[in-house]
Amino acid sequence: MLDTMRAAGQEKIALKIIKQNHSKKRNRSRNGQLWTWTCKLPINLERYQIFNELNAETAKKMMKDSCFIYACIQAGVDEATINHMREIIRVKDFPMSKIKVIAKETGIRFHVIKYNEKYSNHSYTYEPDEEPKMTVELLLMYDHYMLNEKLPISSMFIKNYEDVCKLCKDWTLEKKMLVNRRYETRYAINSKLVTPLAKVIELLFANNYFEPIRTGELCTYFTTMYNENLEEMIDLTYNERYCARMKKDWSSETKKDMKFPREHVFFADFEASTDGNIHKAYNICFMEDDDDGYTSIWGSDCASKFL
Repeated sequence: MLDTMRAAGQEKIALKIIKQNHSKKRNRSRNGQLWTWTCKLPINLERYQIFNELNAETAKKMMKDSCFIYACIQAGVDEATINHMREIIRVKDFPMSKIKVIAKETGIRFHVIKYNEKYSNHSYTYEPDEEPKMTVELLLMYDHYMLNEKLPISSMFIKNYEDVCKLCKDWTLEKKMLVNRRYETRYAINSKLVTPLAKVIELLFANNYFEPIRTGELCTYFTTMYNENLEEMIDLTYNERYCARMKKDWSSETKKDMKFPREHVFFADFEASTDGNIHKAYNICFMEDDDDGYTSIWGSDCASKFL
């Protein structure tokens, strides 16, 4: 749609529609997911698994690890612990309950700030059973986990990028990013200026510097890399600390003692037509136990789509 409207000279309208649709889906859950936009402002946000373009290299970085594990790698978590996290989190979209398990098994404290654009942010802390060996500060924004940090970049740089480049063309990008005052024919900088990551992302969205990644293009890269990795050997050496207890056999006697923590809990309600003898569902509204809002599916096959 963006390409079609861009060709017709209506790019601003297309970006506005995308932005409106995007805002309706924000803060839906606390699951970790891919960041599905590329940043068109030439700043490096790869530390947060946000890229300037989609290519074979960046797609590989998106595919290899979930955003949570990617953030832990950037935080300096050791390789052995990262590999154990990968055993616990095997998919890109995972429930927050997994973080509780990781905290207890790795000895790491996780402090998560969940961004909310309309109200105050929510804070969650996951403690290990023993004294934590380190603390990882995370930001959960639009279902994507990132290190919760401050960046040496100003609001003025993002809002006035083209003008800054015009008046400060001999400056390095790093220096341009620190502008915080404008005079008649020049800009001035504050070398100590920092801005929270959440605010930087807000400004990038507000100034149309995020462009949605095409699903088809992303799937093409993922399929290619999956086929290339089919023959990779898997290292079957494990840390005995995580393998010392054998799983109980399933039987009627042991069933009552076995606990299976639910990873996803949904609350759902159908709307059905009362015409005729059979009340046929035409809509289902549902939400997860930790959602901020609900999702609707319409149509005679709404139950199948929900499952």
